Amino acid sequence: VSTSPVTSVQPEETGRLKKLPAGLARKFAAMATFSPGSATLLEEQAGGFYDPATKSFFLLDDMPKGMASLLAAHELTHALEDQHYDLDGRITASKGDDDRMFAIGCVHEGSAMAAMSVYMTRAMIAGKLTGEALQEFAQSEAGKAQKLNAMPAALRRQMIGPYLLGLGFVARGDLASMAQK
Repeated sequence: VSTSPVTSVQPEETGRLKKLPAGLARKFAAMATFSPGSATLLEEQAGGFYDPATKSFFLLDDMPKGMASLLAAHELTHALEDQHYDLDGRITASKGDDDRMFAIGCVHEGSAMAAMSVYMTRAMIAGKLTGEALQEFAQSEAGKAQKLNAMPAALRRQMIGPYLLGLGFVARGDLASMAQK
């Protein structure tokens, strides 16, 4: 999995998306085409992205540095899932079936959120993640979530549902096995 620094791309792309490699920026932006304002929301909220086609993940460099390891844990979970479950294949197979697409998103984002939560808890206990780092995130654009909070509730649920509902779904399973080394 590559963690190479992100670079500038097409001049027509704006905001944080212009920091992504060209092909990935277009793919990332395509994720946002299902609802009005979702591209700007992704610009505010996204801290990283895993690309199954290139087997690479990217962390956006304007996120607080203290969050990098948490974001990496989340994105590396997607990389591991892709090795075993072919993320692009699942997404392609579910095109045209919104319920299936949402369910797949919930499983993958939920498992990445669970892994990130376990990592975060361990880092806090070990003193590697400080309250100052969490406060820095809370004060960031993503932490303030102004664009997210300004969205209509129905669209907001659609955008954050895979993360929160997915975490709840995954939590119904054997979390003790996830917490083991």
